[in-house]
Amino acid sequence: MQFLLLARLAHAHGPLTMTQPADGVVYSRSGLTYQASLLKRPASSPAAPAPTTTCTTLATS
Repeated sequence: MQFLLLARLAHAHGPLTMTQPADGVVYSRSGLTYQASLLKRPASSPAAPAPTTTCTTLATS
C-alpha cells in the first residue's frame, strides 16, 4: 500500500488530499493517512495538514 501511495504522489502535479489517492486504490482516507504516517517516520514526510483547513491532510512526494 505504501508503494502505491508513493507512486501516486510521484506522478501528481502538486499536493493531493488523502481522498484522492484513497479513491484511486479503494482505501479509506483514515487508512491511507495511517499509511502515510508510517512513511513519515523514515526520512520522507509525505503528509501534512492543509494550510486552509485542519480537516484536510495533504500528501506530497
